[in-house]
Amino acid sequence: MTTLSAGSLDWAINHVSKYGDTDLFPIPFEFALIKKDWTAVQLKLRQIDIGAHQWSSTRQIIVQKDEVSFRRTAQLDPLDAILFASIVHEAGRTIERRRVKRNKNTVFSYRFAPTQKGRLYRTERGWEQFWRTSRDLAKRHEFVVVSDITDFYNQVYHHAVEIQLQDANVGRPYIKAIMNLLGSVTERVSRGLPVGPHPVHLLAELAMIPIDERMVGSGFAYCRYVDDMHVFVNTRKDAQIALGELTSCVDAFQKLTLNRSKTKILPSVQFIAFADRMLIDNPINDAEARIIEAIREVSDDPYSTISLQSIPEELLRVMDEGPIRAVLESYVEEGDAIDFIRLRWFIRRLTQVGVPGGVTFLIDHAQVLAPALSEITRYVSSARHRFEGRWPTIGDQLLKLLDDPVVKTSEYMQMLIGQN
Repeated sequence: MTTLSAGSLDWAINHVSKYGDTDLFPIPFEFALIKKDWTAVQLKLRQIDIGAHQWSSTRQIIVQKDEVSFRRTAQLDPLDAILFASIVHEAGRTIERRRVKRNKNTVFSYRFAPTQKGRLYRTERGWEQFWRTSRDLAKRHEFVVVSDITDFYNQVYHHAVEIQLQDANVGRPYIKAIMNLLGSVTERVSRGLPVGPHPVHLLAELAMIPIDERMVGSGFAYCRYVDDMHVFVNTRKDAQIALGELTSCVDAFQKLTLNRSKTKILPSVQFIAFADRMLIDNPINDAEARIIEAIREVSDDPYSTISLQSIPEELLRVMDEGPIRAVLESYVEEGDAIDFIRLRWFIRRLTQVGVPGGVTFLIDHAQVLAPALSEITRYVSSARHRFEGRWPTIGDQLLKLLDDPVVKTSEYMQMLIGQN
């Protein structure tokens, strides 16, 4: 019988209470109730044999990614979310040691580094580091192979995850618990990782280890963020060889396929221009640049909550309603070409501070910005104590939004609006 330690369970309740259980859903109210009676709950959780645990059914909802694409997401039962986080907390260091070392500047996504306060991964801006490193490598090469994996999380084979857990020397009860969970979520289909739960990212990284090792061992300059992969070479012929090697890797180790529409061989000059657009230091306008710079002056941690009292008055003025509205208007003016990845990122930075300047605009344009509704609702919640507008008006708008035909077809959108 293998049980979880009190320390890991304490870490897990701190983790889900502060960061939630998923990337996509509001933090369930159950966590506050569980934490209130934590001594009794922890005692029961410590008695569970994790290898024999029967996972409860998960909530599975279709979530909109952008105007025309969707993905299936999963949310665990609250107690299961705590158990899963604790399991990964105990096995995570073993998994991390199996990965390509961080100092190789090759793999930038979801590096395991838990803190006592509940953080799970390193706070360095991995996405930016990935693109900065890629841009630097492109300057030293003539061509870049750019690719990602088709429907990555949904296509990962469970058996491949199990093999990597074994190779990492993770304890058998932990492996059994993880594999039972994956089987439960996918209803015994042998492939697919649940999209949403924070600890799942480490399992996805685990599945990529053979590909990382093969590409690094091949001698190519290579770097990766989740399933976005870049290979750097000096001739077009070498680019074709590298692409063949990458295609062979993802097929041999995972039976995955590269995304045809996103797989390209680019001259380095073209790639560098593309990398410049992807980096956060290439904001949509000057107002966004000033706001992001102001936030970074007081915190370099993109996950921390920043107290307004800690921000100098001159920086607060940068985050008034006018500048925030100017940024959001620029995104909306992109019409069908709205970059929702960057917009979500910007709204999450506003949420860190809880400045209320964007509340009215975002609620007014919630229908157009529906793919960012999760970030919008979290932001509105973070600004609730500082918003000086009329909450009854905001409430009326949200109620009207529930009657929108598009919202009526989305359980996810209804849930976000209802919990705000």
